[in-house]
This record gives sequence, C-alpha cells and structure tokens, in this order.
Amino acid sequence: MADIYKKLTKDFKELSESDVLFHAYLFFGESTDNIFDFSRTLAGFLETGEFKAVGRFLNDLVIIKPNEHNNIGIDEVREMQNFLYQSPVASKRRMVIIYNAGALTDEAQSGILKIIEEPPKKSLIILIATGEDVVLETLKSRMHKIYFSEQGVDFKKADKKSNKLINKDDVDEFIKKTLVDLTKNLRQNSGTIKEVLRRLAMMKQFNLNNRLQLRLLNYYLDKRPKK
Repeated sequence: MADIYKKLTKDFKELSESDVLFHAYLFFGESTDNIFDFSRTLAGFLETGEFKAVGRFLNDLVIIKPNEHNNIGIDEVREMQNFLYQSPVASKRRMVIIYNAGALTDEAQSGILKIIEEPPKKSLIILIATGEDVVLETLKSRMHKIYFSEQGVDFKKADKKSNKLINKDDVDEFIKKTLVDLTKNLRQNSGTIKEVLRRLAMMKQFNLNNRLQLRLLNYYLDKRPKK
C-alpha cells in the first residue's frame, strides 16, 4: 500500500479496534483501482487481523461490480441484503464493496438506502466511485464520504479544526455549539444531530482517539447536504 494511505490505515485500524466503524462509506476519487485495493485490504484486516493485501478468498466479503449491461440492479442489492443479514463467519463484520457505484440504478440505490437506514448488525457497506455526485443525494447523505485525492485522503479542513479543539481540551464546548447551530433547523438537521450525539456518546463511553473522532465529525458536517 502506498505511503499516502498510511494515515487512513491507522485511522481505520483505530475505528475497527474500538468497534465504532460507521456502517456505510462512500470512497471516491480518480484512482478507483487503488481505492478498491484499500477497501479489500480493510476487509482482510477485519477477517485476519493484518492490514495488508490478501490473495485468498475472504469468507465475509462480497464484491459487486457492474454486469454485462454495465449496471448494478436491484437483484444484486437483494443478494447483498441477504448476505449482510447473516452473521459473520470469521470477521468482525460482513462487508460488501460496490465497485463503480455510478453503475447503480436508481432502484438499486433506493434498495441500498433502505438497508443503510436500518443496517444489519455487524455489517459494513463501501461504495466506490469517481465522484460523490454519482449517487442520489438521499443515499449520499446517509454515508460517511471520504475523498481519496492524488496526495492522499482529504482531511485538511477537519484537521485544522480538530487539532485546535483538542489542544484546548474543549470537546464538550464544540459539541454544544454545533448542536445549537443544528437545532435552528430541526427538520433539516435531525439526522446530523443524531450523528453528533452518537459520536459524543462513543467518545464518552470508550477510550477513543478524540482527535480522529472530531476529524471525522468535522468532515461529516462539512460534507452534509446544504439547503
């Protein structure tokens, strides 16, 4: 794995070891082959405990690619749902990688949305695309989005915010101010408020890397739909 992925590897190791991985991610960027390799390596880590390329079959991983018509339809999503609702065999989570999310039909995206809204326990869905706008807004808004740039993962904006907060040891104040801002429009921001409270609860309950959690939270806030 290239050096530009070292930081992301460390972050996902921490999330996995703390059992606080989000249930759905949208990985996007120009180098989709590299993103796919990283995603499959993550699946290998969850199953074998080693974050490196895995050449063998993985029991708890399904990879979905476009069919001969260059699309991914509702039938594939139904098979994916059946797979995810089964308990993991050897991994911490059952994982589905959808390679080329831009090939998903609208019906298929709606099917994935229903799965994400009530995710099976111990499941993980990763969509890979060249850009975040290839999927429907309703689906995109319910996933953690990570941009794989040519220089690595783009967390620059979030890094500046989270580092400042951690140095001041003022996590609670950040959460408070964020919630005050979000509650100005409860209807629009209800999902975001739930996510903020979920991350706050995780930071309080578990011995997590607060800087990482704030970075992901800031990235989530920056990328949430604006109306």
